Amino acid sequence: MSKVRQSGFDFSTFQLNVSEPVNLALRDHAFWVYVREKCKTNESSQPVEVLEEKSVSAKVVFRNLINNRLKKLFCEEQISLPPLFSNLKSPPTWFDAATEQVDLLLTFDLPDDYMMGNSDISHLMTAVKQHCDPHAWSFYSPGSSGTCRRFGKQRRRATDDETTVPTTQVSRTSLKKLLDLLPDKIFLEEVLNLETQKVEGSRFPLVQLSSVTMYRPAPLVIAGRYVKLSRILPQTPWFIDGERKLDSSVEELIAAPVVDAFGPRTTFTFVSSGREDIDVRCLGLGRPFALELNSYNKTLGSMLRAHSSLRGKQENDAKAGYDCANDLSWLASTINNSTGDRVFVRDLQVVSVASVNASLKGGKIEKQKRYRALCWCPQGGLTTTRVRLLDSRLSALSHGTGVAASPSALQWPPTEATYQPDLGCDVAYLSFGRFTINQLTPVRVLHRRSLMSRTRDIIWFRLADFASNVLREKAPFLASGRALSEFAAQADVHPKEELFLLELCCEAGTYVKELVHGDLGRTRPSLSSLLNCPVDLLALDVVAVEHDWPPKMVQAFEVDAA
Repeated sequence: MSKVRQSGFDFSTFQLNVSEPVNLALRDHAFWVYVREKCKTNESSQPVEVLEEKSVSAKVVFRNLINNRLKKLFCEEQISLPPLFSNLKSPPTWFDAATEQVDLLLTFDLPDDYMMGNSDISHLMTAVKQHCDPHAWSFYSPGSSGTCRRFGKQRRRATDDETTVPTTQVSRTSLKKLLDLLPDKIFLEEVLNLETQKVEGSRFPLVQLSSVTMYRPAPLVIAGRYVKLSRILPQTPWFIDGERKLDSSVEELIAAPVVDAFGPRTTFTFVSSGREDIDVRCLGLGRPFALELNSYNKTLGSMLRAHSSLRGKQENDAKAGYDCANDLSWLASTINNSTGDRVFVRDLQVVSVASVNASLKGGKIEKQKRYRALCWCPQGGLTTTRVRLLDSRLSALSHGTGVAASPSALQWPPTEATYQPDLGCDVAYLSFGRFTINQLTPVRVLHRRSLMSRTRDIIWFRLADFASNVLREKAPFLASGRALSEFAAQADVHPKEELFLLELCCEAGTYVKELVHGDLGRTRPSLSSLLNCPVDLLALDVVAVEHDWPPKMVQAFEVDAA
């Protein structure tokens, strides 16, 4: 009980597991071998086999007895909590009842002095090697080379100062296989005969409780979307040659408050739908991510009881529990208040492991992503001649003839404005259609990515004039707030007539920076090659990850209004 209390685990159900020394299984076998031999003369061997098959081991008896006692104690001492839902036979689809459970493992061992002098397993192996086919027993012998090489590390060779202890331990499964190989008569004569031990007065020592381990049988998965507002923040901790380069990361900023909320034992795995470079922001609705929590001290139920609204306080109301359990806005607020305006999370909710596997760990190429970039054309900027050349070359690519179907009539800068919902205003763009590119692994990531060619589709892209949109009075890009206001500062560094805005929608996995400048010809075609002049990318933002997961959350006030 003290171990359970000290662990700090919250739970509404538990499962008790017991681990006993493998020597007990050897003793059980010795007992039934002895009974079979004694009953042979009475022609009653068949009933003995039936009794052995239906017998209940001491471990099972102990587990059943202690299990009922623990249930009583946990309730009396108020260690366990009421379940999150009154009817676990039909909980909401996202809820895994195992997240409310804790598993207790009681490990029993024999005294060390007995184990040091124990010869039962050694006698068994000697008899098996002498009377059985090596092909049948070699794989199950203690320390067999096949098992070690395949499933574990080779043991370190003992030094001269160390005592070499022969390896005599076998697993329970291996022991059963070995015992099946040996006839009963040989087992009694050469391995273990309980009647002989009784005459000699030797006693089998009592097992001792060596450890109590508590763990969660299932992870708790929290999903959401994150918006990254900083250009000096990696997605995950950044190390080069073992040296940390930046003080934090998106992963750590999100996970730290979650670990604090769910307890100090909590471990996590961070998964996201792709990643952006350190100097790239992720705006719009953000990038889907999931935190898989393990060994968490507090359960979802205990967290909801501490943070739920009046609707969720009725613990027996499954509908109320569902509504508040899938609204983790209180946790989102905790995270957002601790990130220093570098990261913002939204749509936090509990999801299943299967949902994460299907949505984040598979089908990456099918997703599309939208970007907005500030580009620099150092040789006089974009002109009507250059955009017409771009249009003609894309037209030729789409027709597969190498020649444009008709001359381009585009003008730069564009004058025909269309409404942009994400900016809330009209912006004049030149729009271009779909084309395909081939990208060799970029030079900048070649140290961590294999050299290969990737084919990616550019669904569409469009160009806008920098001066007429960003620098004019009440510019829409500035009116939209922090998202794009920093672009205006680039006019102090580069000639404003050489700057332009690029928006594109492309297949996931596209290297956008290389799409712009060409990466020394490793991306073909690139915007630079299509314009027939150098182009560089100064700032890049992810505008949208077009992936409808996790679902957008309905806030509590919206539910009430409905």
